[in-house]
Amino acid sequence: MADLSPPPEPTLSRPRPIYKDYNVLQLALVVFLLDQLTKYLTIQLLVPGHSFPLRGFFRFTHVHNSGSAFGILQGLNTPLIFVSFIGITILVLIYRSQPQPNNWLRLSLGLQLGGAFGNLADRLRLGFVTDFIDIGPWPVFNLADASIVTGLVLLVWIFTRARPAPLPADTGQPPDPVPADRGPLGEDETSPPNATQPGATLLRPVGNDNPETPPGSGELENQPGPSNANDATAPATPEPGGETSQEEKAV
Repeated sequence: MADLSPPPEPTLSRPRPIYKDYNVLQLALVVFLLDQLTKYLTIQLLVPGHSFPLRGFFRFTHVHNSGSAFGILQGLNTPLIFVSFIGITILVLIYRSQPQPNNWLRLSLGLQLGGAFGNLADRLRLGFVTDFIDIGPWPVFNLADASIVTGLVLLVWIFTRARPAPLPADTGQPPDPVPADRGPLGEDETSPPNATQPGATLLRPVGNDNPETPPGSGELENQPGPSNANDATAPATPEPGGETSQEEKAV
């Protein structure tokens, strides 16, 4: 007996939670540990405000930063703690918005999450962030700042990179049907044929609706033409009652 039960509805694939994506978690953990290790070495080896070497384009300078990345928004440590939590939540939502996150997105989110947790740990534990990378005139920053900026640039590139040109929009409406009185090329099949076409004939109407026009003027009669060349050259047969032949005249 045939099974008349309706087929099961297809289930939409949901993205797995970010805490189950071990690639993102491992990358974020590596960035976090490297950031904390470099900050620990800076605190142990350099006095705050001192640099090593003393001069040069690239130096290690121990700085306490109570503001945001690269030394901006100084003295706003507490508000920046809430901003850090908001930023982490946004990153998690971005991950969940993608049905199948690719490796580039995983790399971007892993870098940003690791850097965000690194600076957040400093703000909660010390009340400031330890910066130590000093390059030329650029503000002093740390490894967490570099990871956040790199991941952010990568995230912008992911969502703004060129996509293939879209196909012409399908309106979903069927094409206009061809009228019944028109042929495939749009010609009116009910109109009389053109008299200039080979073999075209026009039928003369039985009655003359226009009294000003004499019957048979300006119209072609429905008379078949010669079927071949022999018929065209064949002698005409005299009709009865026509002209008499020369022999009858001689008699």
